[in-house]
Amino acid sequence: MATVVKEIPKRSVGRPPKYPWSKWFDGQVWKLTQDVDFEISAATFYSIARNAAESRRMSVNIARRGKCIYVQADIKTRRS
Repeated sequence: MATVVKEIPKRSVGRPPKYPWSKWFDGQVWKLTQDVDFEISAATFYSIARNAAESRRMSVNIARRGKCIYVQADIKTRRS
């Protein structure tokens, strides 16, 4: 049966991100470990992290050491 509601539901845009980039790009140095924080190879995750930063127009330092990826976003300077 039809009903009256107060508002139209908000539409979700796309799917939610698989990884918590907002958290990891907060300016702190994050150590992310394969099989704990991500399930793909460290080399592939390195590229995904770099692309995630670029899509947010952020400068980011990334280093790979074995199965660990270290990320630190520069939150002071956003690229335009």
